[in-house]
Amino acid sequence: MPKQLLALERNGPKRLEIAWDLRWRMVTVKVDSQEIGRIEGGMEAVQKGQEFILPDGRVLLVQLKRNLFSANLEVKMDGKPVPGSSTDPESRWRTAYGILFFLAGLNIILGLVVWLFDITYLASIGLGVSSILFGLVFLVLGYFVRQKSKAALIIAIIIFTIDAISGVFLSAAATGNPGASGIVLRSI
Repeated sequence: MPKQLLALERNGPKRLEIAWDLRWRMVTVKVDSQEIGRIEGGMEAVQKGQEFILPDGRVLLVQLKRNLFSANLEVKMDGKPVPGSSTDPESRWRTAYGILFFLAGLNIILGLVVWLFDITYLASIGLGVSSILFGLVFLVLGYFVRQKSKAALIIAIIIFTIDAISGVFLSAAATGNPGASGIVLRSI
């Protein structure tokens, strides 16, 4: 049974426990190991969300938010994101710079592999020295996003989008088809 442990105050002890089964049939909410409520009725009920009154009188909202690629459990206390939850701004910054550092490392490693070992298949989908440079740019942007630079985040999104779109078109122009493996790799 998956669960999430959260602090009710930033940098405080993780006193809030939210557990659910894999099909979201039941969600259990506990504070200090004491159950304060459940959401029953399946995914539809969890997507609708439910409020719980904490022992100190604050109101806790637990709601499942889904989009095309993921499902996140939104946890708010008195209308504000609970620290460490998926809607917490600090968590979102960590996710953003984590993705940038991952992309930087992946591009640098793959670029070095292609450059050092002359792997034609990887070179044919656009990896090589340019990937190393791309990775270094994302490494720098990841550093600035870690410092909470909105401009660096916007630049990273623009660069990645342009790279993904141009990669598909350049591959299609060179080979006559967009190269499914290149599209899949960039999508991941």
